[in-house]
Amino acid sequence: GEVNGITVYDDFAHHPTAISATINALRGKVGKDQRILAVLEPRSNTMKMGVHKDEIAPSLTDAEAVFVYQPETIPWNVSVITEALSQPAKWSASID
Repeated sequence: GEVNGITVYDDFAHHPTAISATINALRGKVGKDQRILAVLEPRSNTMKMGVHKDEIAPSLTDAEAVFVYQPETIPWNVSVITEALSQPAKWSASID
């Protein structure tokens, strides 16, 4: 949907390759002049287990900013993702 000129796209990208493909497809849709702010909540079983944690940051490089949610059910710290990114990136254990 769209609110105040901001369009939100929701996608269940369950693997770093899918994350990258989604961001690339969105870039093709919105063009180079629009910012993409990626919000990631690791929800698939492999993402929760951290199987792909080293591949997640590279899959997010085409977003201008990244926000990562750290659910308490994940045994690894998602800060490894935000620390590996060169663009603005934050993580939080709260959605408030």
